[in-house]
Amino acid sequence: LKKSDIGLEWGSGRSTAWFAAKLQQLVSVEDNPKWYQIVKERLDNLKLNNTEYLLTSDRESYIGAAERFRENSLDFVLVDGNYRSGCAMKAVSKVRIGGVIVLDNANWFLPCNSHSPNSRTYQTGSASDEWQEFLERVNKWRVIWTSNGVTDTAFFIKTS
Repeated sequence: LKKSDIGLEWGSGRSTAWFAAKLQQLVSVEDNPKWYQIVKERLDNLKLNNTEYLLTSDRESYIGAAERFRENSLDFVLVDGNYRSGCAMKAVSKVRIGGVIVLDNANWFLPCNSHSPNSRTYQTGSASDEWQEFLERVNKWRVIWTSNGVTDTAFFIKTS
């Protein structure tokens, strides 16, 4: 990440302040009011004023947070909250060439060779039609798949 980068995070957490400190601008979306308050206090205490922090619980506005950005304008997107398939699909067109979509717990949604618990296999396929469509839309992107043996994270880097 570079200080000039623009990012979007679905599902805030301990990493929100870390991302905000490294980016020019961050939009972070949360749907849990208690967790939202904890993260908001941390952002306020650290005086990280480059973050638009949104609390919303309905699917449309949660995923719709991406509409704040033009097509091909984001450097970084983290998909780690609710409505992940919709968020991942929306992120595809928003990420610029060279940008990245980070999908936490990717093994729960996409077929893989992971040994982490609850992983999808190539026999079981994607968790839904929307996840399958996501895979088709990013099939020419570079993918880095990581695992700690408990869960996996996939990095989809837009190459063209």
